[in-house]
Amino acid sequence: MNNTLSIQSGIYKGKKVLVPSSVKGNSNFTSALLKKSVFSILDSFDLQEKISLSESLFIDLFAGSGQMGLEAVSRGFKNIVFFELDKNRFRSLKEFLPTIRKDFILLHRDSFRYYDAFEKEEKDSLVFYIDPPYSFWEKDSDKIHRLTMNIRDAFHDRKLILLVQSPKNPNWENFEVRQVGNNTLLVSESFI
Repeated sequence: MNNTLSIQSGIYKGKKVLVPSSVKGNSNFTSALLKKSVFSILDSFDLQEKISLSESLFIDLFAGSGQMGLEAVSRGFKNIVFFELDKNRFRSLKEFLPTIRKDFILLHRDSFRYYDAFEKEEKDSLVFYIDPPYSFWEKDSDKIHRLTMNIRDAFHDRKLILLVQSPKNPNWENFEVRQVGNNTLLVSESFI
């Protein structure tokens, strides 16, 4: 773990995030341009008073390095929930995250099965960031789509934003498509 990424903005601006080793040759991390785009969208929703970042949970379903969740909390999100299934990346996050922030939720679980494993009683807005390894899109794009639909169904009574990073446009209904460099960002929101 010699490489690092930097938190771009907020209270942890400039802090380094360790890049964990690749899993089965997959080490696709969110680019600075895409990260900037994601948080520009979220800042816009906050400015329009559709959500309040300070009352929102940021849930990163495929945490990897943890950079997106740390960026979110640095920019004012109430808290972060990280899901990481790979045991080496999970161990790395477990050791590294407390060096930046003590208050977070880290789950060693499969996102496809346990995305609702945190307190449903809380009434905070939820922002789900979904960036599975790009190899999943080749063989399991339907599974990723079902995951997003399950999240929508499970949290239909909450303010909800789904942000899905994809290598290409999967042409899903009810998602706004934004091309960011070589990546596609799918955005769906519900502001009840």
